[in-house]
Amino acid sequence: MKYLVTVESFNSLIDEEVIVNINGQQIRCFMPYGSESEIEIGNQYYADIEEEIFYDLDVKEVEESVKEIQCINQTFAYYITGKLNIHNSKIESAIDIYLDGEDLYDYGCYDSKYVKLKVDRFNIEFAI
Repeated sequence: MKYLVTVESFNSLIDEEVIVNINGQQIRCFMPYGSESEIEIGNQYYADIEEEIFYDLDVKEVEESVKEIQCINQTFAYYITGKLNIHNSKIESAIDIYLDGEDLYDYGCYDSKYVKLKVDRFNIEFAI
């Protein structure tokens, strides 16, 4: 999904790491292909951000009606909490997270309910 992001920082130890801000939500992303152009802190860019889940999708229903994205221990991994919309294949959270409709087949019982999903990392590719 394409988002307008503000670049907040880079990691001097991990060249592929960039922290961006999307509508007030800070997200640590991984640049698997690096960047062909000079990306500057404080500037806004359009970027494709895609969640990556290394193993099986694991969606759990939660009691709270919360829309949030929480970083797990300062890593690339996040917990996404939000409302599951099966028809649009997304979790409506602090930012919408789009998933493959086929992956959601087993979770139809959670449609319109609040769920939690672990994402191993967000990959980012700047559209410059």
